[in-house]
Amino acid sequence: MQRHDSFDILKASCYHEVNPLSKTAIAAELKHSLSMGETSATIGAQHAILPETLVKARFDTFGKAGAVIQQGFWERFYVSMAGEVDFKTTDNNLHPKVGVSVALRP
Repeated sequence: MQRHDSFDILKASCYHEVNPLSKTAIAAELKHSLSMGETSATIGAQHAILPETLVKARFDTFGKAGAVIQQGFWERFYVSMAGEVDFKTTDNNLHPKVGVSVALRP
């Protein structure tokens, strides 16, 4: 359990590795805002399709779903594509967010 944002948010999380060979894991997080009196939960999972290709997905109680595909090259160079959709938008239009990132490890 952790406290964040000037002791305003209480956060508890759990991570369980299901299969270490395929990097399959599940996770859950519970957050409570003391000032707003609001509690949210997020669940997620990850799985390695190939040894250097990792897929992650998450869903939360606010109606957001997100996914990431991370591809590793040469053990130090990674390219990630991520996307997120908010299913509880006020204007009833889905506005997906998509991003690409490149990372180098020393």
